[in-house]
Amino acid sequence: SLHCLWQQRQCTLQQAALQQADPIDGRVLSAGTAVDQTFPPVTGVRLRHSLKHLWQQRQRVLQTTLNQADSIFEQAAVGINLADPSGRFLRVNQRFCDLLGYTEAELLQLTYQQVTHPEDLAPQAEREQQLFAQETDAIAFEKRYLTKTGDSVWTRVTLSILRDAAGNPLSDLAVVEDIRDRKQLEQALAASQAQLKDVLNQAQACIASFHLSPNFEVAYEYYSPGAVDLYGYSPEALQNDPDLWRSRVVEEDLETIIIPAMQAVMAGQTQTTLEFRFRHSDGSIRWIQENCTARWDHPQACWLVTTVGVDISDRKRIEAEHTQVVADLEKSERRHRTLVQALPDLLMRMNREGQFLDSFAPTH
Repeated sequence: SLHCLWQQRQCTLQQAALQQADPIDGRVLSAGTAVDQTFPPVTGVRLRHSLKHLWQQRQRVLQTTLNQADSIFEQAAVGINLADPSGRFLRVNQRFCDLLGYTEAELLQLTYQQVTHPEDLAPQAEREQQLFAQETDAIAFEKRYLTKTGDSVWTRVTLSILRDAAGNPLSDLAVVEDIRDRKQLEQALAASQAQLKDVLNQAQACIASFHLSPNFEVAYEYYSPGAVDLYGYSPEALQNDPDLWRSRVVEEDLETIIIPAMQAVMAGQTQTTLEFRFRHSDGSIRWIQENCTARWDHPQACWLVTTVGVDISDRKRIEAEHTQVVADLEKSERRHRTLVQALPDLLMRMNREGQFLDSFAPTH
């Protein structure tokens, strides 16, 4: 990992500094070579040649390690920075500079606290305490950086601590990923969900979704707040007790409408409209119309069903009244026809003064 490679780089630099200050014998021992075990007691040219060879070999390894760390640091597609325990930047790569709009020289005069959104400072400080207390090796969190123009940039930061040989913290290593696009999508999704929730909360209808298994088991996922007005039960009560809704459907309609509709879904019907009677919690019988849409979900091996239910009790009452009016009219017409058929051959109408108005000759 980047942290391990950079830690190795720091250790290598520390060892190289120590070796430059040690005498020849010290360099050989710190390089892992025991003079009295590897070489016979020699002096002069042979010893100097061996020491020079070992030193050159170690320098090549050191340079390779440094080059690898520097290459990763500078060419990484994410921002990287080093900061001392006070927060002052010690080193930043170009990607981090581009992200905040500063030059490298400008950032090296600042602390991370100065380019962090004020609301994110305290949460980051709490997480850093875990690192410095060695409770964890690394932490990851989301925070907002402030650009040179004052704009906020959402990032995901992975933070670790670089320590010396004694375990004392030298600096922190932060890998910074730009997540602005993801945050914009999340915010758009949250706004859309909030708008949908407002629509559902204000809708007169009750919207529900559930899983319908091949064995006819029902698992409810959602009931909109409209369930309270439509059925008389809260969404939580209906979701937690799958049998509650079914138990309140008038038994005749359950057998002749609900169960056949479920069978139709099993047979592949994806859309249907149902009208049935439901026993409201207040004891009244409500007529309900539900528009159902279903689709088969292969991963879950069940049907996903969405229903939109509305109260059509008033419509049903008007229909019943209309039916009764039609029946009464038909009955009146039959009585009138019977009366007419019983009339004599000629019927005349006259007013009170005896004047002739008209006449009617029924046809038998």
